[in-house]
Amino acid sequence: MTMSAIDFLDQWFETDILKATMSASGIIGTFLGCARRGPPTCCCTTTWGDRRRVPLVGLRPRRHRRDQQRHRRGGARGGVEIRTKAGIQKILIKNGRATGVVLQNGDEIHADVVSSSVDPNRTFLKLIDAEHLPSEFVEEVRRFKLRGSSGKVNLALDALPDFTCIPGPGAHLRGAVSISPSVEYMERAYDEAKYGVYSSKPYIDMVIPSLTDPSVAPPGKHILSCFVQYARTS
Repeated sequence: MTMSAIDFLDQWFETDILKATMSASGIIGTFLGCARRGPPTCCCTTTWGDRRRVPLVGLRPRRHRRDQQRHRRGGARGGVEIRTKAGIQKILIKNGRATGVVLQNGDEIHADVVSSSVDPNRTFLKLIDAEHLPSEFVEEVRRFKLRGSSGKVNLALDALPDFTCIPGPGAHLRGAVSISPSVEYMERAYDEAKYGVYSSKPYIDMVIPSLTDPSVAPPGKHILSCFVQYARTS
């Protein structure tokens, strides 16, 4: 889709505050404004996940831990060794092929296949010596822009938030709380980041994970996890 998130939502909705909230799905994790072309694709993808009751971005701490433990046990049965706190210093190259890695402690691990899950800049410019790559490819990777757009703020709360519009605890606190009052508010947040500064009034999406998993906070206390956009990394 080549239109902006706002243009797309204008076709279906009239209320500004609703359009502002829904446009957030189109800019999460991107360095784009909701009035820029492109975000509708992200917006539709996120909404598609919600409608199918398969959240693309969710908060299920206990389930995540169980999945990790299950994957670890399954991998061990298949002969997989999982190492934690083992940073990679470089990728070994021989005859034009990746043959293994060197860990930061000096250990070498050799393999038939090496898969990198970090970004192209780190993989090809920092973990592999330039002499092993075509010069044109290296220049293309150098021009690849990786600009951060969001930040994460976790707050320790003495008690649950108490909203004027819906006082007291309730089911509304188990969902996401969004600060996105208008389309203009959302676009102004992007304008500041576009010129290299943090948004003074950012879009904020908040959840309270301690309501889902009480073990992450002391009894009677809570954690408020905030996704903030835009937060420039440079």
